Amino acid sequence: MKRAMLLAALIALLPSAADAAFPGPNGPIAYVSSRGGPPVPMVVDPADVAPRAVGRAGEVGPAWSPDGASLAVASAMLVPGRGGPTIFEIVTMRADGADRMALTTDRAQDYDPAWSADGRRVAYSRTTGDNRDIWVVDADGGGAPERLTRAPADDGLPAWSPDGAQIAFTRTRANDGDIYVMNADGSGLHNITKRHGDDEDPEWAPGGNRIAYTRYGEGATADIWTTTATGAHPRPLVVSRFNDTQAAWSPDGTQVAFTSNRKGHDDIWTIPATGGHASDVTPDPATDDSPAWGVRSAVGDLGAVPGLRPAASPSRRLGPSL
Repeated sequence: MKRAMLLAALIALLPSAADAAFPGPNGPIAYVSSRGGPPVPMVVDPADVAPRAVGRAGEVGPAWSPDGASLAVASAMLVPGRGGPTIFEIVTMRADGADRMALTTDRAQDYDPAWSADGRRVAYSRTTGDNRDIWVVDADGGGAPERLTRAPADDGLPAWSPDGAQIAFTRTRANDGDIYVMNADGSGLHNITKRHGDDEDPEWAPGGNRIAYTRYGEGATADIWTTTATGAHPRPLVVSRFNDTQAAWSPDGTQVAFTSNRKGHDDIWTIPATGGHASDVTPDPATDDSPAWGVRSAVGDLGAVPGLRPAASPSRRLGPSL
């Protein structure tokens, strides 16, 4: 019980997850669900009303690989001898929770995984000391992680462009967040929102022509907006008197999934990309957030996922998962 309480308290402080939408037919939506205890990654197909657990308790920020076969998550780890959950590492797994592999083993705080368009690299945020930056690591677990940002600011929630050339992310200074875009090697950094107010959690449209993000207004509520990769023509997509956050484009670009508390608690909703009626795809009493919409493929078909299964241990682990 004490372990679960510590984990729940730590995860409550984590940022939401950013991701990228890769072009293709619409497949399942991954998200995180909490039912009074530690959160668990889930998947739901909007055409199928049966959500299924795919990961372990304490794993957050799911991100689909471009082929829809695998998920990356930030996984809570217990460091032996420290008596509690103190670190998060980036872990990948198949859509059924098998073939788990830890991509990072640095004993830092690693969150917000996002795959590159070719599936070869994963961007993420790493917190060391009191600073958070954007890093990338090879998706096969080989090679040393590479640091892309070094500013005295909070850099997180990376999202890779569909062509693999750029990475968008959130940079926060003094509780004021902006959306930045940089080249995949960290060069060419520029701010695309440039306003007084908090903008965060970018998500590229599968065509690469627009970026959706969460925009906080003066009334302390959040809406979903979109803009171009240069910051031109910002416009609202989801506006209500509730908190609408964490946009995730569908792979075919016709819909957007998002998190909303319009029923008194967070659920995953979808809306046409042109605006219109929103639908609740997780209408249950649990708290559901952090959607990521994957492509439909034979290897990522939920028909082959039997639900929560015992998963093999990661090939590179620091300590027991929760």
